[in-house]
Amino acid sequence: MLDAVKQYLRIDGSEQNSLLSSFIAAAKAYLANAGVEENEKDDLYKLAVCIFVSIHFYGDDKGGLERALTSIILQIKKYGGGSSEPA
Repeated sequence: MLDAVKQYLRIDGSEQNSLLSSFIAAAKAYLANAGVEENEKDDLYKLAVCIFVSIHFYGDDKGGLERALTSIILQIKKYGGGSSEPA
């Protein structure tokens, strides 16, 4: 996931690896708290992590990234509410 985030942010080298790894862990916790199951094979999940890290690494003055993140969360969130099988 670190390599994907670095590619998304266009960061070379390893100077920021520790900070980025912390942001990645925070992104995964944020998504889990929002009801999103961890799935690093899902492209939308990876994009959500990248956007979260970007918001905290570079900022998001106009809120566009925050809106994009919210939209992705709503698309991939697993909603509870009982069984989907008929009674």
